[in-house]
This record gives sequence, C-alpha cells and structure tokens, in this order.
Amino acid sequence: MLPSVELSLLAAVALTSGVATLPLVGAVWQRRGQVGGRWFVGIASLMSAICFGYGVALLVFEPLWLRAFLEMLVMLFTLWLGVVWLAFALVYTGRQYVLRTMPAALVLGLFGLITLVAVTNEYHELIWSNFRLDPVASAATVSYELTAIFFFVFAIGVTLLSVAQLLLLDTLVSYGRLFRSQTVALLLTPVFPVVGIIGYFFSLGPVPQYSFLPVLLVPHMLLDIYALFSAGMFEFDPATRRIGERTAIDDLDTPVVTVDTDRRVINFNTAAASLFGEHTDRFVGTDLSELVSADIDLQCREQDIELLAGGERRQYRVTTSPFEDVTGTRLGYTTVLQDITDLRQREQRFAVVNRVLRHNLRNDLTVIAGHAELIADSASDPALTDSAETIVDESSGLLTLSERARELNRTIDRSVETRKPIEFHEFVDDLISEWDDGSAEVSVAVSPGLTVRTDPDVLGLVIGNLLDNALDHSTDPSPTIELRARCRAADGSSLSIEIEDDGPGIPEEEIAVLHDGTEDALQHGSGIGLRVVQSGITALGGDLSFSTSDSGTTVTLRVPGLLREDSTAS
Repeated sequence: MLPSVELSLLAAVALTSGVATLPLVGAVWQRRGQVGGRWFVGIASLMSAICFGYGVALLVFEPLWLRAFLEMLVMLFTLWLGVVWLAFALVYTGRQYVLRTMPAALVLGLFGLITLVAVTNEYHELIWSNFRLDPVASAATVSYELTAIFFFVFAIGVTLLSVAQLLLLDTLVSYGRLFRSQTVALLLTPVFPVVGIIGYFFSLGPVPQYSFLPVLLVPHMLLDIYALFSAGMFEFDPATRRIGERTAIDDLDTPVVTVDTDRRVINFNTAAASLFGEHTDRFVGTDLSELVSADIDLQCREQDIELLAGGERRQYRVTTSPFEDVTGTRLGYTTVLQDITDLRQREQRFAVVNRVLRHNLRNDLTVIAGHAELIADSASDPALTDSAETIVDESSGLLTLSERARELNRTIDRSVETRKPIEFHEFVDDLISEWDDGSAEVSVAVSPGLTVRTDPDVLGLVIGNLLDNALDHSTDPSPTIELRARCRAADGSSLSIEIEDDGPGIPEEEIAVLHDGTEDALQHGSGIGLRVVQSGITALGGDLSFSTSDSGTTVTLRVPGLLREDSTAS
C-alpha cells in the first residue's frame, strides 16, 4: 500500500526550516579540517535531518508504522544532538583527550544501545507506547506515552548538554575577550532548541502534539553563522591556546608542580614525574613537603632546597607563584623546581678563583715585582737588568689583569638599587680628568643637560675600559680618542655613547667571542677588558656594537634611563 500523504502548512514550515539549515552545513563542511570542525559538521547535519525528517513525517498519515519510524528517527537525531554537541565542546576547548577515556566509551555505548532499542520499539514498547495519529491543521501530528527509560536517557542527554555549556563558559571566563564573541554565541545556540525539545516531550504549550523544534533551530542556525563568520569561530579557537599552554609546561625540562591552597599536589609535568619516580599517580593529593621531603614555604617567592634525585644529592631553587580565579579567590600555587647544582658549583669555583686573583695572586705579584725592581736597580749585568725589568713589566700586566677581574666581579654583583640620576657631561669630565695622563688626546662632544639614571660606578668601568683599550692597542705615540653622547633617536629614552679611536681596530675574533659568549682553545679573547665592558653594559640593561674601519674603531653604547635632554642638545 502506498503511503497516504497530505501537504500542510506545518509540514511546509518544518521543511523550510530544513532548507534554511543547508547553507550552514555547506559553510561548516568547508571548515571541517579546523579544530572541532568535523563535530560541528555533525551538529549542522543533525539539525538538517531533524527539520527534514519531521517535515516529511508531518506529511505521512498511513501506514502508521512508517509514521512511527519517522518519528523515532527524529527522536534519535534529537538525542544524539547532545552527544555530538559535547564532543564538539571538548575538542573545541582543547580537551579532545577525554574522547579516548572510558567514560566517553560508556556514553557512546549507552546511546548505541538506546538506538537499537528505539528502532525495535514496536516489539517491546520500552521507549513509548500507545502511538496514535493526532492531526492538527491537516498535519500528521501524533501522540504517545513516553516511558521512564526514555526520560532516563533524556536526563543523560541534558546532562551532556550542560557539561558542554560549562566547558564553553569556562573558556569565556578563562580566556576573556579573545574568544568572547564566538563563545557567547555558542553558549546561546542551544537555548532555543532546548525550549522546543522540552515543550514537545513534556506535552507543553497550546499544541502539545506539534514539535516547534525545527522552527527554533533557525535562530540556533543564525547564531552559528554569526559565530562562524563574524566572530572568527575557527580562526581563533581556544583549543590551540589550551593545548599550547599544556604543551609548553609539559615540554619544559624543569619540573613544575601545581598544588591547591592545602598544599596538596593536583598536577605536575613530565619533568616532575621523572624527578619523583615512575608511579606518579599516587602523588596526586600528597602534601608538597612530603613529596619533596623538604619544608617549602608557599608564601615565599624563591627558596633553595636539597633533593635526592636518582640517588644523587641535588640543589633546587623553588619559585612559587599563586594563581586565582576571576573573582580573585586564590586557588593554589604553581611551583617550579630549577636544578641549580651546577650553577652553585660554578659559583663556588668562581669564588675560589676570585679570591686567588684578589688576594693570593695579587699579593704574590706585588712581592715579585718589588724584588724584581731591587734586582734591576742593583744589578751590574745589563742582561740581568733587562730580565728583571721584564719581570716587573709582566707582573704589572698581571696585576692589571687581576684588577680587571675584580672589576668584572663588581659588575656582576651590582643591583638596580645602585642606580641614580647623573648629569652626564659633568660625569664624563670627572672621568676623563682622572683617567687622562697626557698620553692621549681626548675630545669630548657631550651636550649639557643630558641626565641618565644609571649606576655611575659600572658606567665608569665600561667607559674607562674602552678608553684603556683604545690607548693600549694604538700604534700612535699620541693617539686621538673622541667621546660623543646624544639622545638615542630610535627610542628617545636611551643615551647613545660613541667612543672612536684611530687605532688598528679590534680583531674580528675578539668581537666574535663577545657575540658568541663562549671561548675555547682555538677561539678566545686576549684579555678581559672587553668582557668587563660587555658585562657592565648588560648589567645596566643596555647593549654595545662595534664598527671597525681602516681609520679606527667606533664602539657604540646604548644606556637606558635617559631622563631629559636640553633643547640645545644636538
């Protein structure tokens, strides 16, 4: 027997709603390769299927089994909509790993079983009973009694939908304005169809046997189109940011542990798992102090502890930072454990070398130089006198090297608190008067009024070492050195200092060592004067560059902290 079909206005409305959803399906299909795109294709397709399925169902009066089958299809499409929406929310917000868990498999299995039960309902009536035609406005609307099993599944679907909305809300709260527009649109989209679903399945409204769901899917579609085209739904997806944040922490070689306000471990990265052992799951919920076997003060920004790692005693610097929710309520702390064992050992070795240079070697060289001078003054043998004078000269050079090492140590140990405003013209005049012994011709071109907030001692070391370098490497018995200073035009907040000489220039290998920051047996500097310069300008927050030509070398320093410049400055 052929189906009995009768066109009605209500059926036309449902079919028209289906046609209206097709542009959304096409638009989303083109973006199916984006994060969450395939799941959103599923959502749009289910929306179209619901509209077209219900529109066709309203046309069919007979046979009754066909009408019941179409009604069951629309019901299944509606129930699966919640599952697919949750899957999309998980992927879109960067939690796709949940889809590979046992709870996700159980949900999928449950809805698969419900689908099987639904399509065989006429044999057991576990989903509905007493199915009958109940026409309205010439449409093949129906009535039936839903069972407790259906309402149980419906409650699960609502729960899944609620979880999806909470995930999207969390994204809105966590990431702010970057994802605000598309997230708000996605949060609002389920509101309209949920009203239609509840009204139909609970027989509410003026026409309880007619489902307004297809009509209410139209505003759902419009909000989706807004999120897709106007709000950049797939151009700026939160999954990228969430996964990026998680990957950035997981890929760190430094252990990172997150604890709550009760000091209980709630998360850790791969490096922390490696530090604390293989069976790390048992550490979740463990007190942090018990985990590291040391008392850590979470209120202290930075502290040092000792840990036994791999049977070896290691020293770690623990950096603690609190994290809060949007209301300002403190939720816990992130602790970073940086292995500083090698750093501490280098510091200890450096301290020993520094002590030897500053005290033992300096004192011994002074004694050697003094005795060599006595020998040179009293010896009658010219050869012995020349040897003694060589010892004096070399001892003097080593003493100068020792002093440079002390200067380098001073630049390393300085802090920001030692900075103060200095009038640069006056500062340079005082520096040149102390340095100049008449062996070089020094010209100064510094506009009055240049004031910079910096560490005068460190800046003096930097400029003094550059002047010494220009004098020491000059082949001219009376070298010319020019010092210029002006406001740096590039940023207007830095002082640009140029020191130009007429010497042979700094060797390329010396500059390469400074730029690379490393030395070895084949590539190394001939002294530490330029090291003092580099260390000092770095301590001041500035930088330096070199320009070498046949006429000499120009060293340019950038010193931050310029306070003002007179209008007469050039």
